[in-house]
Amino acid sequence: MSPHNTSQLETKVTHLEHLLSDAPLTIYTRKPFDNFPITFISNSVEKLLGHRAQEFIDTPNLWLENIHPDDKDHVVTNLHRVLLGDPIIHKYRFKTKNGDWKWIRDRAKLITDKTTGNSLEIIGGWTDMSELIQAEDALRQSEKKHRFLLEQVNAGMIVHALDTRIISCNEQAQRLFGLNEEDLVGAFASDYGHSFVNEDGTLTAFDDFPVNQVVNTHKSVKNRVLGIERNDLDDIVWVMVNAFAEFDNVN
Repeated sequence: MSPHNTSQLETKVTHLEHLLSDAPLTIYTRKPFDNFPITFISNSVEKLLGHRAQEFIDTPNLWLENIHPDDKDHVVTNLHRVLLGDPIIHKYRFKTKNGDWKWIRDRAKLITDKTTGNSLEIIGGWTDMSELIQAEDALRQSEKKHRFLLEQVNAGMIVHALDTRIISCNEQAQRLFGLNEEDLVGAFASDYGHSFVNEDGTLTAFDDFPVNQVVNTHKSVKNRVLGIERNDLDDIVWVMVNAFAEFDNVN
């Protein structure tokens, strides 16, 4: 190989190493047997987990020993699925070098010899999904708190999306409408199955439904008296309705 070609090759290798070091994805290869020791891993792993790439090569058990005990069994089970030819995407907690736990998204697939079909190696990539998991946990806690508060209120509470679809409702609302949660959640304003009646006894026009009023006018409904004409009752169920919207500031 000429000096010129050698120089070009070295430049390409340096560029590739730079890309692998700064990429948001940590790429690895591992042996398809035993404890699945890592044979190559990009230098970006040091930013991700605190360990230098060479540490994973020199210490074959480093990866497996630092997986959270509650996650280890399903991680190993998934890797055995890879050996059967099933690509996988799974998540698990990994202890970083400073002792913190990070949620890792791991995508892996098996590479085989095209001629013999023998397993050659497993290739994959890791990404940090800790912030996403934390956001999901915070959302679940918020929803749990929101539902608890809804159930404590001694009034029917219904939360609509902007398309009038019902997102949630409490037990009091279910009793007022004579419907269970499965019937209400996901239904649109046009799907209630009951009619609304104005205080003067006339039927409420669809556009005058409280949720439609709020969505169309961006104004609250305060202390409006409406009757719910249920199919299962002879008498009208009279309620006082208050409704308001929460709009974001995004145009």
